[in-house]
Amino acid sequence: MRPDYVRHFHALFPVRVPTLLVTLEYDQSIAKGPPFAVLEDEVKAYYTTSFDIRHLCTLDVSTEMSGLTRRGVKSLLEQVYLLKPR
Repeated sequence: MRPDYVRHFHALFPVRVPTLLVTLEYDQSIAKGPPFAVLEDEVKAYYTTSFDIRHLCTLDVSTEMSGLTRRGVKSLLEQVYLLKPR
């Protein structure tokens, strides 16, 4: 599914502009998505050919995502990246 999403992402922004990408990180062995965990290595693997990637911030969103915490996820982090066209 991820390669399809990346193709869709590029289709949404045919003219390359700086874009924010927000991901979630958590242990998917505890609870499978959705929402699905996306790690920084995956962001780099999929977007580094077209964008310079800058990590902007990490937020603990465990209290906002009660569905996953009820399923046993202890740590749920939202990552925000700035994607700047190369």
